[in-house]
Amino acid sequence: MSWQQQLHPRGIDLGLERIRHVFDSMELRAQVPKVLTVAGTNGKGTCVEAAQALALAAGKRVGSYTSPHLWRYNERIRIDGQSVTDARIVAAFERIEARRGAQSLTYFEFATLAAFEIFAQENLDLWILEVGLGGRLDAVNLIDADVAVVTSIGLDHQDWLGSDLEKIADEKLAIGRSGQHLFAGRSVPAAACQRARSAGVDVRSLAENRLETSDCPPALVRENLELACQALDALDMLPPAPGAILRTLQVPGRCERHVFAQHEEIYDVAHNADAIAHLLEFLGGLPAAGSTVAVFSALADKPIEEMSAMLDGAVDAWCLVGLNEPRGLTVGALQQRIRSEKPVHAFESFGGALEAARAMGRRIVVCGSFHTVSAGKPRHG
Repeated sequence: MSWQQQLHPRGIDLGLERIRHVFDSMELRAQVPKVLTVAGTNGKGTCVEAAQALALAAGKRVGSYTSPHLWRYNERIRIDGQSVTDARIVAAFERIEARRGAQSLTYFEFATLAAFEIFAQENLDLWILEVGLGGRLDAVNLIDADVAVVTSIGLDHQDWLGSDLEKIADEKLAIGRSGQHLFAGRSVPAAACQRARSAGVDVRSLAENRLETSDCPPALVRENLELACQALDALDMLPPAPGAILRTLQVPGRCERHVFAQHEEIYDVAHNADAIAHLLEFLGGLPAAGSTVAVFSALADKPIEEMSAMLDGAVDAWCLVGLNEPRGLTVGALQQRIRSEKPVHAFESFGGALEAARAMGRRIVVCGSFHTVSAGKPRHG
């Protein structure tokens, strides 16, 4: 993996020409079945998990591709809900390497091509592809979607997508294809939807409720489940009684709750203001038996000041940890950006932060990044 990360001069380099060149040389296009592509600022992972569960319940064979992973790279590429093996991923990488020639690829492009290679070897009914960043120039948009979903529009990744919500929406809606359905969440600007319609995309807003309140786990955003239902219906893959299937759906790292004898721990990958708002809504529905302590870290390009100010009213103390990642912050730099009126403690390791948080509070909330949940969650055993 480290070799892949060094192969291309830029870690994030949006565009389709590189991956198209290698994809065409691999001759995979004829093996592509029905495709559902999911984009959005927040909620993509939940929508993918819901769509996968529904399609499997309908008796379909499904390949799903998501990013980033929480614990193991293999989580990104799944067949019928199960992560593929190391051997299959290595074999896919070897075929990509044999076909790419002098063409450099990003880490994400390697992963995307590996998913396509592995999926093409299976007799699948559906590929579910989660956009990594944006939409129009994201690697998964190389494949034409039969149905697309844009879950939400908000501010994130401004260094690549800018801060104009209309333009961000245009980028994400570009995963739609002329004459094909695209289902848009309620936060997607109406003007952007109309521009996509003018380009021939059959954009449909989320209007009807197919699910009862009791069908929606409180940890998940109902709208994302509804969008999955509409997408599967458009693909003629919606099983009877979808609510009964989704009622027990759990998505790792999304308001994921673990209750112990003396305390509880909640793990959430919330890494922007809109996601923190949902986390706060979830916490509000679960009154704490005692103090709440946040174990928090975030990447440098996230709105840390806004996120911490929002969360501060729901916590009694903070335990901060730095992230040793390319876009990470040292704990000292993170502490300078936290906006809080509560006690703030700095730690050099997640183990130390969690141990201190458990000593201080009855409810521990681990959030701020996928990296935070990945590093923190295995510590509770």
